Amino acid sequence: MPDCLQATLKSATFLNGPRFQRNMAKKQGLGSTRRFGPRYGRTVKHKLAKIEKLHRARHTCPYCSRQTAKRKSAGIWHCSKCDSTFAAKAYTVGERPVAVRESAQIVTEAIELEMEK
Repeated sequence: MPDCLQATLKSATFLNGPRFQRNMAKKQGLGSTRRFGPRYGRTVKHKLAKIEKLHRARHTCPYCSRQTAKRKSAGIWHCSKCDSTFAAKAYTVGERPVAVRESAQIVTEAIELEMEK
């Protein structure tokens, strides 16, 4: 076997070694959108994966302030802790409703006043 061919084989084997395998970038997963296979394109699938991951996660309940609110359907959320069902954004709970925000502020002010006494 010629020397130049042996050198080429050695260098190719060297590049495929574990040293170079570890430093390669990790492939970003598609999560639940892998079910589409090669259809619809990379960008669309990444956007959908981000939305699906967001709306399937548990969110903070605006009434009890615990991370137990789960999506029932588009815009309908249910808290398993305080058993409240409420309307919010389609994919996230978003900010607390104004009435809940004001009542929570009144309660915290009352607690602070009791602590001062």
